[in-house]
Amino acid sequence: MKIRNILLATIWCLVALNSFAKVADDNGAEKSMAKVKAYSIFLYQFSRYIEWPAERNQDAFVIGVFGTSDVTDAMKELAASKKLNGRDIVVKQIDHSSDIAKCHVLFVPNVKGIDINAISTQARNNHVLLVTEEMKDAMKTGAVINFVEINSRMNFELSMTEASNYHLQVSQALKQLATTVK
Repeated sequence: MKIRNILLATIWCLVALNSFAKVADDNGAEKSMAKVKAYSIFLYQFSRYIEWPAERNQDAFVIGVFGTSDVTDAMKELAASKKLNGRDIVVKQIDHSSDIAKCHVLFVPNVKGIDINAISTQARNNHVLLVTEEMKDAMKTGAVINFVEINSRMNFELSMTEASNYHLQVSQALKQLATTVK
């Protein structure tokens, strides 16, 4: 079973990476759309390799996107055809840190003016997987996962310390796929 999980994780990672890499030399709009779709694939797949505390395993699985982002629409499109452990996936735009508690996963795009410390405090207190987009020092400010681009390829950093602080269990397969594990 573990080998199967590792194989599946590797496959989804390669698909996402290849879709991003193929447009790295094309115009900015295509690159941006490929990146957005890759983020949505990664967010869905991350959810499959994380275990939340029992009290968070009720009702629909909620993936939040902080603020306005194209990732919201891409994630909604993906969620319409998928389930997560038999649960419906609901995608919500999150505009206030007080709404973070409703999520299982929260994606925070790298835009100016976001108070990542307030967001990470809410996420930690509510066992929400916090995923950030290419934020400098994200692991120091509370992110569990941070997307990074290396040689025109999307990768991610993983903080096991923060995952533990959020009371989230991370599978070995996800650890092996991370560029950096702290």
